[in-house]
Amino acid sequence: MQSRFDELFRASATLVREGRQQRDSIPVEGGRWPISLVMDQPPELTRALLPLTSAVLGFVGSGHFVTGHPEAAHITLRALEPRRGATRPGDPLVRRCAAALERSTALTTAPTFTLTGVTLTPISVMAQLETTEGWQLMQILEAELGADAHYERDLGMSRDIFYSNVIHLAGDIADPSGLVDWVAAHRQIAPVRFTPRTASLVHFDHATVDGHQIIRMNRWYTYPFAT
Repeated sequence: MQSRFDELFRASATLVREGRQQRDSIPVEGGRWPISLVMDQPPELTRALLPLTSAVLGFVGSGHFVTGHPEAAHITLRALEPRRGATRPGDPLVRRCAAALERSTALTTAPTFTLTGVTLTPISVMAQLETTEGWQLMQILEAELGADAHYERDLGMSRDIFYSNVIHLAGDIADPSGLVDWVAAHRQIAPVRFTPRTASLVHFDHATVDGHQIIRMNRWYTYPFAT
């Protein structure tokens, strides 16, 4: 049966081959990369993503965002508002959402995930994560957020997969066909099981680290899952 990850690959492969992929940009007012709720990647997932990220860089070349970098990698739970440069940790919305995340993690044992392969989207190379336990957290979090969960609903977003992007495409791809063929060959890899230990409310900024552009994740509030 075709999965959502399969659908993404089929829809994106031709775009990438023809140079018609989307191009991400640094965070701007009202745009992408708003404050968000995420699960923090444990070391075993970060280690597994490093060789995948390195391989992808060999095909895409320079000028892209290395979101598989340890200072950038994360598993998104929910975006909370449009990007606002004036957002601060003490803002009422931020504090309410942090409290909702704290309540949610206290009600949820740490979910287990499996990294099973990579896929393409129109704007990224994505590590696909499989889980059954993670969806309970999503339901609890939406309930705890209450009215503050409106942003993604207003955008018509409905999250139906868990993932961790390794590269966000921000320019031309050096070897588009090579990238598509490599992703096709790594749709399924040796599975890596892992369990996030914490979840965070984060703010993103653009930075250059280790010679690569990244969208750096700054943790404002972090909470452990129930044991």
